[in-house]
Amino acid sequence: MKLQSYEELKQSKYRLSVMLFLFLNIAVSLFYLLPIMSILQNLVAASQLDESVLRQQARSRQAQWQSWLAPISDAQPCLAA
Repeated sequence: MKLQSYEELKQSKYRLSVMLFLFLNIAVSLFYLLPIMSILQNLVAASQLDESVLRQQARSRQAQWQSWLAPISDAQPCLAA
């Protein structure tokens, strides 16, 4: 969806429908993510691992992906080695 069409929808007679749609999307996302967070916490507790070590490992793996997540531009059309 283009930003212009979103702005037009916000001002149109369908504004209530758009806002309800966005609210329901957020609500469904939250209800989907909350049980996952609980499962992850239970898994960490059951494995008896140090949470700080797991956080450090996750941060290092995230850092490895940063170059892949960078936006593509005309100056850099592909992944830099």
